Parts: sequence; C-alpha cells; structure tokens
Amino acid sequence: MLNDELRSEDTKGSRRALIVDDEAPVRRSLVLLLKHVGLEASEATSVAEARQKLSEHHFDLVLLDLNMPGEPGLVLLSELRPSIPQTAVIVVTADSDAVHAVSALKQGAYDYIFKPFEVASLLESVRQALRRRDEELRQRDGDEELAWLVEERTQNLRDALGRLHDVESTIKRVACALAEIRDAETGAHLKRIAVYARELAMALPPAFKTRHGIDFDFVSLLVEAAPLHDIGKIGVPDHILLKEGTLTPQECVIMREHPRTGERILRAAASTTEAAGASLMRMGCDICIAHHERFDGSGYPNGLCGQAIPVAARIIAIADVYDALATPRLYRPHALAHGAVRAMIASERGQGFDPDVVDAFLAADKQMARAAQRIRDVETIQGHDGAREFGAETRQVAELLGVQT
Repeated sequence: MLNDELRSEDTKGSRRALIVDDEAPVRRSLVLLLKHVGLEASEATSVAEARQKLSEHHFDLVLLDLNMPGEPGLVLLSELRPSIPQTAVIVVTADSDAVHAVSALKQGAYDYIFKPFEVASLLESVRQALRRRDEELRQRDGDEELAWLVEERTQNLRDALGRLHDVESTIKRVACALAEIRDAETGAHLKRIAVYARELAMALPPAFKTRHGIDFDFVSLLVEAAPLHDIGKIGVPDHILLKEGTLTPQECVIMREHPRTGERILRAAASTTEAAGASLMRMGCDICIAHHERFDGSGYPNGLCGQAIPVAARIIAIADVYDALATPRLYRPHALAHGAVRAMIASERGQGFDPDVVDAFLAADKQMARAAQRIRDVETIQGHDGAREFGAETRQVAELLGVQT
C-alpha cells in the first residue's frame, strides 16, 4: 500500500534520490528499496563525491550518513539548505549522538533515522519528506505568483492613472474605431486580441520573461498595443477585406501589405507623441510589421526568423491565430473547438511560432479557453441582457473589450 502511494505521488516523471554512505551494503540495499518504489537512485561514497553529483544533477531527495571518511555528513547538510533548498534530506546513520541529531534537524533535515532501520519506517519517512518538499515548493510558487499579481495590479493602476490624458490613448481609440467602422468583425477581433495577449504573456515562464525584459510595464504596453496589430487593414480595399471567398494571388499581395501600412501609420504617430505614447507606438510598430512573420523565416513581409522577430510580435502571432480559429469568421461561419485549435497551434511549434511561446500557450490553454468563454459571455450579454451582473473576471474582460458594466 505504501509503495503504491509513493508511486502514485510521482505523476510528473521519475524522482531522483542520492544515497550518500560509505558502506557499500547499505547503499545497495537503499538503492534497491528506492527503485522498488519508483525512485531513480544514485550513489556517493563521500561528501566530496556527493557535492560533485549535486552540482551536476537535480535530486529531489538525499539520504545522508553522518559518519564517513573525510568530511562528515553534517558539513554537506549545512551546505544543502542554503544552496539547494528544494532538495529534501533524510539522515540515515548509526550515530546516536543526540547533539548531532538536534543539529541535523536544525539545519533542515526532514528526519533522522537510526541504523539498522525498518523498511516501513524508512519508506514512510521518504513519503512524508517528499510530500513536505512538494508542499513547500507549491507554497513558494504560490507566493511568487501572488507577488506577481499584486505588483501587476499596482502597476496597471499606476499606468492607467498616468496615461489617463495621454495622446497615445486617443490615437489608439481612433485607429481601432476606424477599423471597426469599416468592418465590425475586424474591430471585435482587435479587442479580443488584448485579452488573449495578456493571458499568454502571464503564462510565459520566468526565465523567458527575464531574457526578453518582459516585466509589468511590458505586459501593460502589450495589452494596449495588441489591438493595433491589424490597423494596417485600414488600407485594404473593401472588396478584399470583406470578401467571403478565397483571395486571388493578386488580392493576397495587396492583403499582405497591411503590416507595412500599419507600421507606417504608427511610426508617424510615434514621432509626434510624448515619451509614454511613443513607447506604445513603438511596440505597436513592432507588432504591426512582424505579427505575420514565422519563426522558421517563411512569413511576411520581411522573412524574419527566430529571435529576429520582436518578442511582442511572437506573442501576438499566437493570440491572433487563436482568435482567428476560435471565432466564427466570414469565410468560416463556425468556430473550431478549443482542442482542435490547441492541436493546430502545437503543430506549428518551431515552425510558425516560437517554441517557448507555444509551450506557454499549451501550459495555459485552460486559461485561454476560459478567457474565450468570458469573451463570448460579454458579447452575448452586451447584445441581449445589459442588466445582468458580471463576475469579477468577466468585468475585467469587458473592460478590455470596451464594454460598459
């Protein structure tokens, strides 16, 4: 029963354990025991060897003897908690010195087990140690997410107040209104992109955000700039923009000019606005000119590839395609199911789309699906039931869509 519980808790791949003990029979028995319950076990005969292996590989658990030739186990234990706090340590030793036991527990050991040990007691200790470790990691991740959300809300409020009378907001509203006047479908699409872009940017892993300078200011700008991505369609003739059938090769050439047109419009706006407005327009330029580029270099209008494509455009590219597939269009009256859209985006990983951004989308596809449902709720309520109360998340989506609640 205990063995089954240990295995069932390891649902995300094989856990790794390091056994640090100078006695070969003890190491062999522990390796067999841990492997029997689904843990991948490695061995070290000294603190020096353990230190080397810990620097080369990640371990979820360390079973540590205290009495070994050379450096004692307490030395390694004192190093582990500050440097690798995500690794659980259980002391398994013949040392019955109470002072050593207290010292080990104070330095972060999850348990202190005497040799010779009972198998059931050891497995229970392993199970509890891994469970506590998982709870601590979840708590840490939750604290980081909470800090992100608090800072994001604070920054959004600060940005909103700072930009209340800025010229760039007026430019954005006018540009989006022009698009909506020409084509209600395009106008609604521009607004929905802001919702999807925000969800996708929030789902990006911390390392990616750090590498590309994606902070709270960036996400705020992205949400504001996202609706500008198709502004260049203002320059596309109605008989092409509103065509229900397949475009001819000549019409495709004209349609593919809209990124350049949008970039020219926003570049001119950026040169005449104040610093804050210019930042928005510059991001809008990056998005306009590059949101149809493909990661493998086969996109348009400039055939950019990989990291040469602005990161904002790489995010918007997926948000744009997601909305195009998940929403009824003139040429396709029925939206595709979320699962089908997910599969199509996944199939373009490393080809049409940045692999890291695709991975973020796949990790957050439930949030994207919920955002799509909230958008449908807002659009339905807007047309048929203006008195209905919006939930907090739906009100936020309504705000991004420009719907009064």
